[in-house]
Amino acid sequence: MRMLDPKWLEEHLQANPEVLSVEEVDNRILITASTKELQEFVIRHLKTESAFGDALKKKRVK
Repeated sequence: MRMLDPKWLEEHLQANPEVLSVEEVDNRILITASTKELQEFVIRHLKTESAFGDALKKKRVK
């Protein structure tokens, strides 16, 4: 699983504030877009390599 890179997201939103509904709370980005809007945003940026951090490795614990 890969997460959106917070630095990339901040820079992208500063340059393109209309692309996703967000609010700033305690100097952090809070995404307020609907699920559909967020999914569309992520899909548009799937091939933007800098948009995502390194893959997270999960281990199932029983």
